[in-house]
Amino acid sequence: MDRCVVSIAVDVDERFFELRRSDAGAEARNEQVQPVTGGQLSAHDADRIVDPATATRAALSFARDGKPDPGVRWHEA
Repeated sequence: MDRCVVSIAVDVDERFFELRRSDAGAEARNEQVQPVTGGQLSAHDADRIVDPATATRAALSFARDGKPDPGVRWHEA
């Protein structure tokens, strides 16, 4: 696993957040990539593809605190 896509829902699915690469420029938001997520090919903006360390940090922080990690870049969807 070298590419990850992370989304979280808070407040009983009232608010949705997508983890974004902090180093991605505007062109990455316009570029589409098609990784396999959940066993299916899916289309995502390139800045949604993050490294495993960032994905793990975000997931562990959410599991611990129940809210998005303020130390990484999120987009409220």
